[in-house]
Amino acid sequence: FELAQFQTLVQALAARLAGAPKDQGAGIYLYKHLREKVKKGEKLFTVYADNKQKMSYALHYLKESKAYLFLLI
Repeated sequence: FELAQFQTLVQALAARLAGAPKDQGAGIYLYKHLREKVKKGEKLFTVYADNKQKMSYALHYLKESKAYLFLLI
């Protein structure tokens, strides 16, 4: 598969909820970028936060936002 689109606004808001840019240890690390090949089960991104409460906010937002991934076959 090829990663065609991921809602960047969703990523940005999740990073903010995790504490970025204020908290230096918070943010999102992207493992895959647009047009890169993706295998089933591969990580696309990881969210980092300096405390459990902010991580909880970010993860809840990602689950509730129903962020869509578009993969080209």
